Amino acid sequence: MNIYPACKGKNCGCTDGVSHSSECQQEHDDACAGVLGRCSVPVWVGGCPAGTCGEKAYGTRPPSRMWMNYAAGRMMREDGRYDGYVPGLACPNHGGPQGGEVKP
Repeated sequence: MNIYPACKGKNCGCTDGVSHSSECQQEHDDACAGVLGRCSVPVWVGGCPAGTCGEKAYGTRPPSRMWMNYAAGRMMREDGRYDGYVPGLACPNHGGPQGGEVKP
């Protein structure tokens, strides 16, 4: 059993360090693992907006030079990462940095 710090009242209001909600425990574990938030890449279904990706994001997509791929008819990133619209944080699937190891 893990002992977590007292909750600030944001999620579950736990003060004993043991009876946190599962969401609160997950938030703490994510913070220790370096998760900065959730992926902000828009998702579309049937041509309509359907929210954002929402996977764990460890930072923003790093900059890269672009080149024109005339065979595909679009601009591509030189590093081969996802080249679509990324308004903020990005998960590894959308060109963001890989997650780190869980820190003790």
